Formats: sequence, C-alpha cells, structure tokens
Amino acid sequence: MIGLFSLALMTAHAGELADRRAYEREVAAATAELKLYDGWYTALQLRGTLQTSALVAAQTARMALLTDGALHAAPAPDGIEVLLAASSQFPKELSFAADGTTPWTLTLRAGDKACAAPSEVRLIKKPTPTHRTLYPHLTEWDRVYVLHWAADACGSKTPDGLSVHGRRGTGRLSWAR
Repeated sequence: MIGLFSLALMTAHAGELADRRAYEREVAAATAELKLYDGWYTALQLRGTLQTSALVAAQTARMALLTDGALHAAPAPDGIEVLLAASSQFPKELSFAADGTTPWTLTLRAGDKACAAPSEVRLIKKPTPTHRTLYPHLTEWDRVYVLHWAADACGSKTPDGLSVHGRRGTGRLSWAR
C-alpha cells in the first residue's frame, strides 16, 4: 500500500516538474538578454520578455495549475508589451522613461526599422510572488519595468528586438522568431 502511495506521489511530482520545465522553456523563448560593459563593469544587464500570445496562454495555464483554477494570469495586453528586468553596477543611472529624459533610451525594433517610442514605461516597485512565478528569471537585484507600445507601433511588422543606448554603451537584445 505504501509503495503505491509513494509511486503516486512520485508520478505527481514528475508531472509537476515536467509542467514547470515546459513553462520555463516558453518564458525563455520569449525572453532575450543583453549585457553592456563599461570597462570591467557591467553597465547594464537587461532581460526583456515580449508578451506573446503563446506566453500569455502558458501563463494562464500555469496560474490555473498552481492555484487549482482560483487565479489567472493577467489578460493579454492590448498592444505590444515587454517586461524588462534591469540591473547595473551603476544603480543611480538605472531608469527608463517614455520621453527619453533618462540615462538609457530604449527603442523597439522590427528588423532594421525603429518603431515608435513607448507609450508607457512603468516601474514595478516591488515584484510580487506572482511576478516571480510568471517570470522565473527575475532576481532580487533587478529593477522591473513594464514597457507598452501601441499595437501598430512598428506598422505591420512584428517587433523582434529592443535597442538601448546611453553614455555607457549601446546594444540590442533580440527575440527569436
């Protein structure tokens, strides 16, 4: 009897582990990373997660699984949305804004075309356990932002990257297509 119970627990754990790994692969597919160096220092490290329809569906399924259907992930954005996790050796310079008045300027890209400026840049002051569940790559040292663009910010093209430039460097993170 104990053997059957142990087997059932191991099977349930293996199923949960497989579900978690599949979810983490979906998040990784929607996330790109960029590291900019200023000499020996990391001037800026970014991890940008593009809210794709596949990711939103995976988030909804993950939250339903973890809460027995009690909680759901946020609804799909009504435009282009990126969750940006940023860290730096220079934390006083770690800010972004839609109007470009901050040390770092972000530009959404579709191929070689620069898209419109973000319509909103919102700092998440303290990421919640739900944020950490949905975005397992977040760390304690990250400053987390939500960047939002209109659905037609890149015209008819699909965004595939985010360019960043500032006085400490320039770079681009690219999402796989």
